[in-house]
Amino acid sequence: PEVTKSIYQAYWIDGEDISSPEVLAPLIENSGHSPEQVFQRCSDEDIKLMLKENTAKAERFGICGVPTFQVDSDLWWGQDRMLDLAWHLSQT
Repeated sequence: PEVTKSIYQAYWIDGEDISSPEVLAPLIENSGHSPEQVFQRCSDEDIKLMLKENTAKAERFGICGVPTFQVDSDLWWGQDRMLDLAWHLSQT
Protein backbone atom coordinates (compact mmCIF):
# COMPACT_ATOMS: atom_id res chain seq x y z
CA PRO A 1 0.00 0.00 0.00
CA GLU A 2 2.85 2.44 0.67
CA VAL A 3 3.83 2.49 -2.99
CA THR A 4 0.33 2.76 -4.50
CA LYS A 5 0.27 6.56 -4.67
CA SER A 6 3.68 6.58 -6.38
CA ILE A 7 2.55 4.01 -8.93
CA TYR A 8 -0.63 5.97 -9.69
CA GLN A 9 1.45 9.14 -10.06
CA ALA A 10 3.89 7.40 -12.39
CA TYR A 11 1.13 6.01 -14.59
CA TRP A 12 -1.68 8.56 -14.56
CA ILE A 13 0.33 11.77 -14.29
CA ASP A 14 3.83 11.05 -15.57
CA GLY A 15 2.79 8.58 -18.30
CA GLU A 16 5.36 5.97 -17.22
CA ASP A 17 5.22 2.31 -18.23
CA ILE A 18 4.47 0.73 -14.86
CA SER A 19 4.81 -2.76 -16.34
CA SER A 20 8.54 -2.08 -16.58
CA PRO A 21 10.70 -3.28 -13.68
CA GLU A 22 13.02 -0.33 -14.37
CA VAL A 23 10.12 2.05 -13.62
CA LEU A 24 8.76 0.10 -10.65
CA ALA A 25 12.06 -0.64 -8.88
CA PRO A 26 12.77 2.93 -7.69
CA LEU A 27 9.13 3.43 -6.67
CA ILE A 28 9.26 0.29 -4.56
CA GLU A 29 12.64 1.19 -3.10
CA ASN A 30 11.49 4.73 -2.23
CA SER A 31 8.59 3.19 -0.29
CA GLY A 32 11.05 1.34 1.92
CA HIS A 33 10.90 -2.09 0.31
CA SER A 34 13.33 -4.24 -1.62
CA PRO A 35 12.40 -4.33 -5.32
CA GLU A 36 14.04 -7.75 -5.66
CA GLN A 37 11.94 -9.19 -2.83
CA VAL A 38 8.74 -7.63 -4.16
CA PHE A 39 9.37 -8.92 -7.69
CA GLN A 40 10.15 -12.38 -6.31
CA ARG A 41 6.99 -12.37 -4.19
CA CYS A 42 4.91 -11.46 -7.25
CA SER A 43 5.94 -14.77 -8.79
CA ASP A 44 4.67 -16.81 -5.84
CA GLU A 45 1.66 -19.02 -6.50
CA ASP A 46 -0.22 -17.72 -3.43
CA ILE A 47 0.04 -14.17 -4.77
CA LYS A 48 -1.14 -15.26 -8.22
CA LEU A 49 -4.10 -17.04 -6.62
CA MET A 50 -4.94 -13.95 -4.55
CA LEU A 51 -4.90 -11.82 -7.72
CA LYS A 52 -7.28 -14.24 -9.45
CA GLU A 53 -9.63 -14.24 -6.44
CA ASN A 54 -9.57 -10.44 -6.17
CA THR A 55 -10.22 -10.10 -9.90
CA ALA A 56 -13.21 -12.43 -9.66
CA LYS A 57 -14.52 -10.49 -6.65
CA ALA A 58 -14.14 -7.18 -8.52
CA GLU A 59 -16.08 -8.63 -11.45
CA ARG A 60 -18.89 -9.73 -9.11
CA PHE A 61 -19.12 -6.17 -7.74
CA GLY A 62 -19.14 -4.67 -11.24
CA ILE A 63 -15.73 -3.02 -10.90
CA CYS A 64 -14.21 -2.34 -14.29
CA GLY A 65 -11.52 0.28 -13.70
CA VAL A 66 -8.71 1.42 -11.46
CA PRO A 67 -8.89 3.16 -9.15
CA THR A 68 -12.37 2.27 -7.93
CA PHE A 69 -14.02 3.61 -4.80
CA GLN A 70 -17.33 2.59 -3.31
CA VAL A 71 -19.43 5.19 -1.51
CA ASP A 72 -22.58 3.66 -0.10
CA SER A 73 -23.88 1.63 -3.05
CA ASP A 74 -22.26 3.79 -5.75
CA LEU A 75 -19.04 2.88 -7.53
CA TRP A 76 -16.66 5.59 -8.69
CA TRP A 77 -13.95 4.35 -11.01
CA GLY A 78 -11.24 5.83 -13.11
CA GLN A 79 -8.74 8.58 -12.46
CA ASP A 80 -10.82 10.94 -14.59
CA ARG A 81 -13.77 10.63 -12.16
CA MET A 82 -11.84 11.69 -9.05
CA LEU A 83 -13.12 15.27 -9.17
CA ASP A 84 -16.69 13.98 -9.44
CA LEU A 85 -16.10 11.77 -6.41
CA ALA A 86 -14.61 14.68 -4.45
CA TRP A 87 -17.66 16.80 -5.30
CA HIS A 88 -20.02 13.99 -4.27
CA LEU A 89 -18.23 13.58 -0.94
CA SER A 90 -18.39 17.31 -0.29
CA GLN A 91 -22.19 17.17 -0.66
CA THR A 92 -22.71 14.61 2.09
